[in-house]
Amino acid sequence: MNTHDFGYEQLMDAGVGLIQPDVMWMGGPTEFIRVAAQANARSVDVIPHGCGVYGYYMAMALDHVALAEFMMMSEMADKIEPNFGTMFKSEPLPENGYISLPDTPGFGLELNHDALNLIRPFDRSKK
Repeated sequence: MNTHDFGYEQLMDAGVGLIQPDVMWMGGPTEFIRVAAQANARSVDVIPHGCGVYGYYMAMALDHVALAEFMMMSEMADKIEPNFGTMFKSEPLPENGYISLPDTPGFGLELNHDALNLIRPFDRSKK
């Protein structure tokens, strides 16, 4: 049990009825699933905290997680923007309150190398 698991256990022991673990801050999907399982066993609701596509996958992977938090609005709150800006080529975005996730490997995200202007310190093209 890591410290995140114990912290959420303390919250549930105190009678909290809803927890919002963040898959990106707590050690990834495995830790999220552990906490969600504890919550499910105690009839505590779980809504992944605003972590974009990673939280959406957690919500879709677990039957007892009915919602995911959405926090990808522009500064003026007039349009939906990717959670990670231009970091990924095709970050899935919700439409009419629903989201469809890709079935590609991993989380279905592809780095946008051009937008990130990544430079390798060593030229690997030469052998």
